[in-house]
Amino acid sequence: NNNNNNSYNQEGEKKNLQYSDAVMIAQGVPEPTTYGPQEGIEGWIVTFGVFLMHIVVLGIHYSNGIFVLPYSKEFNLGRGTVSLFVSLVVIFWFGSGSFMGRLGDRIGVRITSSVSGILLTLCILISSFANEMWLIFLFQGVGVGLSFSLLYFPGISVISQWFVKKRGTATGFAAAGSGVGSFVFAPIIQYLITNQGWRYALRVVCIMTAVMLTISTWLTRRRIPTVKKKGGVNWALLKNKNFSLIGGAVMLMNFGYMVPFVHLVPFAVDAGVSLENASLLLSIIGATSAGGRLIIGFLSDRVGALRTIIICFFILSIDMAVWPACTNFPSLVVFSVVFGFSAGSFVATVPVLVATEFGVEQMSGNMGLIFTGNALSAVSAPIVGYIYDTTGSYTIGIEGAAVLCFASCVCLLFVRPKQGHVQHIRDVKSSQKRSGFFHF
Repeated sequence: NNNNNNSYNQEGEKKNLQYSDAVMIAQGVPEPTTYGPQEGIEGWIVTFGVFLMHIVVLGIHYSNGIFVLPYSKEFNLGRGTVSLFVSLVVIFWFGSGSFMGRLGDRIGVRITSSVSGILLTLCILISSFANEMWLIFLFQGVGVGLSFSLLYFPGISVISQWFVKKRGTATGFAAAGSGVGSFVFAPIIQYLITNQGWRYALRVVCIMTAVMLTISTWLTRRRIPTVKKKGGVNWALLKNKNFSLIGGAVMLMNFGYMVPFVHLVPFAVDAGVSLENASLLLSIIGATSAGGRLIIGFLSDRVGALRTIIICFFILSIDMAVWPACTNFPSLVVFSVVFGFSAGSFVATVPVLVATEFGVEQMSGNMGLIFTGNALSAVSAPIVGYIYDTTGSYTIGIEGAAVLCFASCVCLLFVRPKQGHVQHIRDVKSSQKRSGFFHF
């Protein structure tokens, strides 16, 4: 009886790993007990480091829409043209993800975080001195996108090495940093732009970035050794039906997901909302996203990441479809709350799903590969901007984005998780009933 109650003794841990990290064991990777304890305080320290990384990366990215109007005025360009810098971020962030993730598996998250942190702060600082839009495209677009890629994929992937029972909960907590980042960065940037100008705002963002990423890099580390095997990106994974469906769903969802972060503020201003309240909508998305990711991460441990993400993607598609009907501040607040809660689900659940299905040894590379298709979604924001510039309305562009979000939900319905995935959920439920929610 004592052995049955202790699911995380040596034999019990092997059983859980058999179901959740089958690929690792199939590849002959040593059992994680060799590398230190799971589910403990060390894992939560690493999780907090990744939480800080999310604050910076997603906080900056989600606030990029605030710069559309100032840049449009400064450089006398249309919204569609100006929003290209956001698209460049997405293209180089996700387009290089498979390579950057693989690099993280080879050299470790400490090195990738250090290099990307330096590159990111320099690109933001140089952008603040730009006197032509092409410099914004180069540094705040291409440079920031590459920095995000090198920082994000190795960072988000290390959490699954430290957790099995509470993998979803820990990933959800770390992902909540993106919501906190939006809540913090958006009002600060808007205040500084209004009172000091966009150049000063970028310099303050540069300082905030340097401080938080220094702490994040110090706290974040891998649990298992870096991958020594030679070779590049594992393109063979694209032949796996589940892998391709998950990657395709994430790509389609991002076509819609990116639109509010670029165009919600201009949309609200056109509807008669003040610029300050319009920018506040991004903070509302951030706040509800942070809380939502904590709940979604917990739910994914209880009912499974796949079920959770399907429900959230469906809610997101409905929310996007009704957005054009939101023509005043209260209705836009409701839209932002629902969007923030549902849209961030992929950040909290996709890493859990990838780790459960494909193992954790080369997870940085796998995550980078599964997000590579997101580079194509970069065209959504400028297309919606060009539609607005042509028609004077956002409706057609937004409804098109809503359709793509719904298509992502349909893709996930065809994913067939391993039997081990189902057993892993049962094991998690059983262990949580015995040990309670928190276990340090």
